[in-house]
Amino acid sequence: MKILHTGDWHLGHTLYNYDRIEEQADFLSQIENIVAESQPDAMIVSGDIYHYASPSTTAQTLYCEYMLRIHQACPAMQIIVTAGNHDSASKLMVDSRLWKHFNLVTIGSIHPESYDEYIIPIVRQHNTIGYVVAFPFAYPRFLPDNFFADVLEYLHQKNEEHLPVVVAAHLAVTDSDYSCHNNIGTLDCVNADIFGQYYDYLALGHIHRAQTLPHSPTIRYSGTPIGINFDEDIQKKPSENYLHSVSMIECTNNNTMVWTKEITSLRPLITLPDQATDFETAIQSLRNFPQDKQAYIRLNVLIKDFLPYNANMLANEACRDKACRFCYIHTSRQEQETVAGNSGQMTIETFQQENYLDIARQHYQNVYRAPLPRYMEDALIELYTDLTRENAEL
Repeated sequence: MKILHTGDWHLGHTLYNYDRIEEQADFLSQIENIVAESQPDAMIVSGDIYHYASPSTTAQTLYCEYMLRIHQACPAMQIIVTAGNHDSASKLMVDSRLWKHFNLVTIGSIHPESYDEYIIPIVRQHNTIGYVVAFPFAYPRFLPDNFFADVLEYLHQKNEEHLPVVVAAHLAVTDSDYSCHNNIGTLDCVNADIFGQYYDYLALGHIHRAQTLPHSPTIRYSGTPIGINFDEDIQKKPSENYLHSVSMIECTNNNTMVWTKEITSLRPLITLPDQATDFETAIQSLRNFPQDKQAYIRLNVLIKDFLPYNANMLANEACRDKACRFCYIHTSRQEQETVAGNSGQMTIETFQQENYLDIARQHYQNVYRAPLPRYMEDALIELYTDLTRENAEL
């Protein structure tokens, strides 16, 4: 059984008011080509199809167009889509009966009384060759006790031929690397053992960094196909190998092989320069940026006092007639100033530019002279996610 594992598409996401629909169509086209070439038995999309609970008409049209194209690239392939924390389960499910005619199954919410709802047989030439057990996002505190393990135990009793079982879920697993994931969603971590033992591969979504968990080669996040924020930028930290890709899985004779297919970004997110420097040097690096290279640009500036009053105007001017798009100026202060007794006060301009979690970390460090505790970060992220979801649904 061969499966393509992807997720965290975040269709409809905009970056500093720039529409990204062209880039999203491009990575979907790459997935279509991978499907046409690989001819998988199934494709799993592990949540966060959309970036907003109420996606735009453009984002929904893009989803429909490319799901049909992907289906046409491999008509026999079963497509399994699960709702993520950014998705509205009801909106994903509204046309689920129609999508079944195109071999696409949507799993939107948890109904503890019906285990069969989450079990999708994978069929090749009229023969069942394996199963996908697909779970949508749910806050761990709202999950029924042992729900995941109980569903897999139930399937294990039915699976008398011991066919391969692949599980799809959208959540944060303990020991996963979710650095650079500051403002994407709740990170209420659970242990992987909540799924029990009766599966061959765990296809996870929610964390944007593609990775295989250290303790198991068969528990993997496929990662997001394109960066959602600048810290997911391969050009910024190539040593960290933040590649964007889809995962390929093949289960044969109790053996599971995993490999990746890289997704290239039509318009990558680039930080100039790699290391923070003074404004004049940073703006010069933007002026020297190739004329015809498409990219989103973040300037990386080290400041002693304040940015020039016309800093953004100068950055936009440097991008005039270039293919790149200037987004914002990321500022950091010189280390010696902090040591010398900086008050820790932020300018209004800096406050507007910084990520909410970075502001909290800096404030905590200034007040308590210690890093912001992990449990506080997680609580703040969850609160932020709940608030943004409520606003999106208004």
